[in-house]
Parts: sequence; structure tokens; C-alpha cells
Amino acid sequence: MIPPNSIARQEPALQNIIPNPSYKRFVGQGMVEAVLFLTICSIGLSLLGRYHWFFELFTHFVVQYLIALAIGLGIMVYLKYWKTCLLIFLLIGYLLVLILPLYIPRSQSSEPGGKIAVDSIHLISFNVHSSNQKHAEVLEFLRSSKADLIVLLEVTGSWVQKLTQLQPIYPYIKSIPRSDNFGMMILSRLPCDFSVLTMGSGAIPIISAYVKPLGITVIGIHPLPPMGTEYAEERNTMLFNMQNMIANAPGNERIILCGDMNCTSWSPYFQDFLKYSRLYDSREGFGILPSWPNSIPFLWIPIDHILVGSHLKVLERAVVSNSYGSDHYPVWAKIEFPMLAESINTKAE
Repeated sequence: MIPPNSIARQEPALQNIIPNPSYKRFVGQGMVEAVLFLTICSIGLSLLGRYHWFFELFTHFVVQYLIALAIGLGIMVYLKYWKTCLLIFLLIGYLLVLILPLYIPRSQSSEPGGKIAVDSIHLISFNVHSSNQKHAEVLEFLRSSKADLIVLLEVTGSWVQKLTQLQPIYPYIKSIPRSDNFGMMILSRLPCDFSVLTMGSGAIPIISAYVKPLGITVIGIHPLPPMGTEYAEERNTMLFNMQNMIANAPGNERIILCGDMNCTSWSPYFQDFLKYSRLYDSREGFGILPSWPNSIPFLWIPIDHILVGSHLKVLERAVVSNSYGSDHYPVWAKIEFPMLAESINTKAE
């Protein structure tokens, strides 16, 4: 039997082992400060995104930085660290300047000639993921979507075999299947003239579909991911070449470009693409709409894009909440445009 006085002698030792509240507060504060430091460093590195592919990766997580800084600001206010609060407040303002334009609808220019009659197209862009085995689910989704035109990425031979089941609904099809992640397929309800262009050392395909009844062109694109110097340069070269081709194309105002561009709206190369191609981000007025990676919500970023010419008006823009086995969510848009004179006459007849 242990004497009672020996238990009493052990109590001070036990109290020393149990952390006191001030110690817990010190550890918690240290963790918060570490997260804030890493966030601020990441924002700083993102400013160098144009100069190296690794730094560009930091440009994509603007929303995550905003969330971390907002939480940190609340904690710093509670601790009355006013100088830190001021720095965080300024950084939040900078991030909001990057994010808020996506929530402001763009001003719409009108097509010359006084055309009033309009038509619209409903399209879907979906990176199905080459190793995805949920063919039946994807087929059912596409069948029930009632889209007029569908752009599919990472299409393999087995995907093409399954997707041809949709031919009664989408009789106009162009497919470039590949064994890697850069196959592509466009399916359309409406008559199309298809053309194929390849770029880069890997001969990455780009499919263009001129939708004859509507007088618009839809382009599918999927450049390499910028993981490493070689791939980053290949992606940047593809974007550069495409922006120049689109800028100089007849009917540039009636072009839609969509696909997994492997960069977000905040990448300097994406900003260059918008500027020089004279296309607009369809997310303007609809928000961020992240589409990848579906399995890690905290890392969601918007890399699946639909860009439109100046005479096209985005009526609806969304991300489908089900990925159907892919690592991307499908994106879709309903786009309105002025009808061409010949289209008006055809409908009148």
C-alpha cells in the first residue's frame, strides 16, 4: 500500500507535465504566425510567376490565400497585433482586386449592322480523364444534358468506342483519340465543318468546329501541364500561337474557345491570352467556379475555361457538381449571339 503522503508528493510533478493555458496559447499563436508567414511568402512568389514555371504555380491559389489571411486577420485583431493587421489588410485588398472582377458582368458590345435577332448555344467542356472507367455514367450525363455541342478531353480509343453510342443524338463528331492524356473529341447536334491542328513536340491536337447554321466557331484546346521547364515552355508556346491565330482569324468576335488550359485566371500567361486573343472569360459575372481537383476541395482551382468573342453574351455559366469518375468537374455555358443574315433568312423560310 502506497502511503498517502507519497501521492501528495507526486502532484506537483503531474501539474508540471500538463500544459498550462498560456503554453497552449503560445503554441497556437506560433502555428497561426507560421501559416501567415507561408501565405505571405506564397503571395510574394506569385508575383514572379512570369519568370519561372515554379513561381507561376503560386499564382493559382488566390482563394486559398484569401481564406488563410481572413482567418489570420481575425486572430491578429483578437491579439491586438495592429501592425500585422495592417499588412494582412493590404494583402487582402490586393487579392480582392484579383478576385472581384470575376463577379462583375462585362459590358457587352453590340455587333455592327444593327442585327437584333439572336440565337443561343448550350455547350459543355469536360476533361473525362483518360483512365476513368465510369463510361456509362458519363454517357448518361451527356445524353441528358441536352447540350448543342460537347468538347471532351483526354479521350482514348476506348472512350471513343463508348461515346459513339451518342451518334444518334450528336451526328457530327470529330475525334482524335490518344493513349496519353491529350486525345480530344467534339460532338455536335448541328452541322459542323471540322479542322484539326497539332502543336508542339508531342503533336498535341486542337480541334476547331465551325457550326454552319450559327456562324460561330468552337475550338477545343488542352495544352501540357506546366510541370517542369520543358512542359511549361510547350504550354506557353501553344497559348502564344493560339492567341495570335485567334486574334487574326476572320470572325474573331464569334469564336468560343474551351478546354483544360492548365492555368487559372490569375496566371500571367492566361491574362496575356485574353489580352492578345481579344476573347473574354465567360466566368465574368458568375464567379470563380473551380473545376479541379475534385478530390481535394481545399485546393480547388479554375483551370477549365470557356472563352468567348466580343459579340457573344454569356447567359449562364456553371460547374456541374458531379465529376462522373473524372478528376475534373464538367463546365457548361449557355451563350447568346446575334444571328447572321443568312441564318435569319433560313429560319424565316
